[in-house]
Amino acid sequence: MKSLLLLPASTTEEETLRECSVPLNIVVVFADTVLAKKSAQIYNELIEQFAPDCVFTASWWKFDRLLQTDLFETVRRAAAEADIVMVAAYAGEDLPEAVKGWIELSLCKSAKPDRLLIALLGVSNDGWPVDSAANRYLRAAAREAGMEFLQRWVAAPFHMAEGRLESLDRRARTITPVLAEILSHT
Repeated sequence: MKSLLLLPASTTEEETLRECSVPLNIVVVFADTVLAKKSAQIYNELIEQFAPDCVFTASWWKFDRLLQTDLFETVRRAAAEADIVMVAAYAGEDLPEAVKGWIELSLCKSAKPDRLLIALLGVSNDGWPVDSAANRYLRAAAREAGMEFLQRWVAAPFHMAEGRLESLDRRARTITPVLAEILSHT
């Protein structure tokens, strides 16, 4: 399992304590509860790696909450002040426009140095993508905002997003060569 290293390896214990005297702010936005749970695992890894030296504050927001004007602004301000922003999305899908707008408004309007954007990308169990539209977008957003970028692929079971029901139906009706051979036997 990969460990997350956010502080320089040569940091002394005294420097770590001084750097962590202020809470480390984390904002997580996620597509659904499956990815929220995967995000929580990474959050717990951070706590294990840096506790008890650091104090963490975290806020968790589902993508659809960004469609609400008042919450959009709240989450935008939180992300502008965050040390770590984590976006948990499915690799096979592009980010929703509301999430892209939120990223553009919150990440680039921060004067806070040494920030990290984590792209947590859920993939199906049948393959690990090399790259995706969501990953490319988040990498470019981090570069534009002057943030460090970390991508992490996680196995996420099939979910029923818009358009997925049709995809599932199409897959169920597909007759592969192996299935055709099985069906042809009497």
